[in-house]
Amino acid sequence: MPSPTPSPKQSPTPSPTPSPTPRPTPTLTPEPTPEPTPTPQPTPTPKPTRKPSPVPTASPRPTGPIDPLSTEKLPNPQHYVEKRGAWPAESSLPLVYKADLQRWKGRPYDDNALTGFTVVLDPGHGGKSSGAAHDGKREKDSNLAISLLAADYLRALGADVILTRTVDEWTSLYRRVGISGLLTLEKAGGLFPGETWIEDLRADYNKMIEINLDNVDSRLGKIGYRGLAQGIGVNELWRRHLDLQHQINDVIWISVHSNGSADTTKHGLTLFYNTAASTLRTENKFLSEKPICEVWPVNPAYNFYNEAERHRLCDNLYTAIVDAVPELAVPAGNRYIFHGNYAFTREINLIAVLIEIGFLSNPDDRAIITDPQRQKTIAEAMVRGIYNYITR
Repeated sequence: MPSPTPSPKQSPTPSPTPSPTPRPTPTLTPEPTPEPTPTPQPTPTPKPTRKPSPVPTASPRPTGPIDPLSTEKLPNPQHYVEKRGAWPAESSLPLVYKADLQRWKGRPYDDNALTGFTVVLDPGHGGKSSGAAHDGKREKDSNLAISLLAADYLRALGADVILTRTVDEWTSLYRRVGISGLLTLEKAGGLFPGETWIEDLRADYNKMIEINLDNVDSRLGKIGYRGLAQGIGVNELWRRHLDLQHQINDVIWISVHSNGSADTTKHGLTLFYNTAASTLRTENKFLSEKPICEVWPVNPAYNFYNEAERHRLCDNLYTAIVDAVPELAVPAGNRYIFHGNYAFTREINLIAVLIEIGFLSNPDDRAIITDPQRQKTIAEAMVRGIYNYITR
């Protein structure tokens, strides 16, 4: 299960993720599909003239001296709820990158199906963070096992795969955000030649990765680094980070988890992603509940997530996995897609979702999630869902 939602923002940084040991390429079951007509490789759109960033409708104003490291509650939180404002639901950047997604449509399920498409698999938890645990089984272990298997199946389809961790090591939430940022700059950063803000973002991503610690509350131990993502809402530079990621349409991000509950009857596969509304609702709640060190600075709300594509990816993943493992279906009539507030789907504006592969606290789900053969079935079904999302 995901770590407690890092109230406003969190920090990262570790050492480079070690390369995984080569694994044998799995055998794929081909699916007969007519060969599509070849389409040209996508070319980044030439950089147009930059338009000025819109100014939010309102900005918060302190009602008195604010210590950003204070563990006290924010004075007069309603003032900030009312005055923080919001960025327009549009990009602050010119369109510089847009892959032609039609090139993947109709491709058969073979070793060229996903060539040129990038999938980031983010095995949740790791190291000192075990995630959900029950009966000696730890979420961090099954998250990693399923992600490594899925990575193999994806590579067998020609996809470029990035794993945020490949071994049992601590990986902070904001290290993961930093990894997504560097990937974005690799894809599109060169399309803004001479722009100093690109290098400012790069420096921030690298620091998140290097420090690899989310904590900003001194009562909880050593202080970490959340960088430009610190606080509530989004400042102008972090808005550019999110707006640039919004353009990267040939990358998806899947954070792999399993759930846990005191109610051991709860079971089934569920998926989550941030929406502008769910993020705003949670952030405004945090303003009255969390200490200043968690919520400061208070910035305008962000409104430009690709919610429709996130939902479509969730739907494809659920359908494919439940088709392969019917026991992981949620009870009839129950929802399986939820809107939440998680660092990696809030601070990452790729098509990013979080998948909870059942409940480790439920004995039936746990038997499936931790069985090596069922893990292979889940991983291949997850890849089938990704394939369906990209090619249909």
